[in-house]
Amino acid sequence: KDIDPQMIVVALGENMGGYRQKVLQEKWIRSQVAGVLKSLENTKAPCNWILPTWTSRDGSSPYKKTNARLIELNAAMKDAIGQRCNVISGTELPELTPETVDTRGDGLHHTRKSGELWADAALKRIPGVTALSSMERTRATQVRLPVMQKKPSNKRRR
Repeated sequence: KDIDPQMIVVALGENMGGYRQKVLQEKWIRSQVAGVLKSLENTKAPCNWILPTWTSRDGSSPYKKTNARLIELNAAMKDAIGQRCNVISGTELPELTPETVDTRGDGLHHTRKSGELWADAALKRIPGVTALSSMERTRATQVRLPVMQKKPSNKRRR
């Protein structure tokens, strides 16, 4: 079945942070973003890409997410996405700060209230979108994107 979306919203990136790695894997990030953008080649629908937002528990186990790495990640992703999508960076939404978000003990996953705050703030930055009713969310079409490749390891081979 052909799909002719009116708008595309992508919310990916957190897993590309490699928070437990010493160095951000920018080359790998570029390849993953390129794969997603390639899947959008046959549509002229406007694209909006929502990037990750702050943690309230900097460096928590097991993910070790830090806000410093998050800033680095979002900058790399913004650069890789380029002009194809309207980029909504979770670190540039004035409604969100490390003090206003609430992440669970792992420092990565947001509480329901914090997730809703993030979603509402991001939706306000998408041209032509005010809010989606639960019925509209139910009817929204989901398109399967290419599976992301495994991130390269920092471990040296012996």
